Amino acid sequence: MKFKILIQESIALVLFPSSKDLSHLSNLLMLIEKKNLKNLKGLNVSFQFMKEHAEELTEMELILYSHLLPIDPKYVICCLEHDASTLYHEYAHAYFYLYESYRSSVKEFYNQLPPLVLKSIHSDLKLRGYIQENYIDEFQAYLLESPADFGKKHASFLKPIHLALRQLVPRPNLHSFKLAVAFASEP
Repeated sequence: MKFKILIQESIALVLFPSSKDLSHLSNLLMLIEKKNLKNLKGLNVSFQFMKEHAEELTEMELILYSHLLPIDPKYVICCLEHDASTLYHEYAHAYFYLYESYRSSVKEFYNQLPPLVLKSIHSDLKLRGYIQENYIDEFQAYLLESPADFGKKHASFLKPIHLALRQLVPRPNLHSFKLAVAFASEP
């Protein structure tokens, strides 16, 4: 498993060169989401969650954990090295977790959605395998990527919210992260 770790404030960004390397975190995803994805593109987790579940991590996940321990970030984002879309999605989860003002804005938008739109979004997220307690967080992360992520039917309605969220969450700039671990290579 190969990866490198970049740090920005309290966020650790773990970049993997290949899907095979990233797939070593599928157990961690199962612990977080209570689901198993065949094509893992990225994941996000509070470091506190990793600490609390350290005894449940696989050998490969423990290797990553051991590299993160001295850094002690508040939040960990894992994705493929050149996947800007997934990085933005996962970065939105970090923002939602770390910044109360952003979380409040998202909840305000979410709670003002018409029942028909909300029902459609819930159906979509349920089909994607998300549990209900993660709906608001997933809503904002998908909507940040594209107003059409919940189908073209509601895209024009969701576009103003999409644009407002984009004003609140900057695209992650890899140049603003500091290198902490350069491509650790483990068996």
